[in-house]
Amino acid sequence: MSSIRSVRVYSHRGCPGGDAALRYLAAHHIPFLWRDIARDATARSEWKALGSHPPPVVVVGRRILLGCEPHELEAALVQEGADKKGAADEQAGPRTGP
Repeated sequence: MSSIRSVRVYSHRGCPGGDAALRYLAAHHIPFLWRDIARDATARSEWKALGSHPPPVVVVGRRILLGCEPHELEAALVQEGADKKGAADEQAGPRTGP
């Protein structure tokens, strides 16, 4: 079973890197929360608190990833205890995206 607490993707509609991160997470059955920094003031504030880096910014547990490099995302998921074979589906929390 997955011990990962949360995966959040800070991005906006039409962001190629954000879209790639969402596709990767969905394909590997990893629950995530997509945060639209263009339309949601709360999401934008959270993103700014992370350093306002160009999107996407992916937060995996306590790790902050800038951009979407599949090998970095996979390493962060493994380090944080995500089971990429689907056990993460048991994790509480929504899986939402654009």
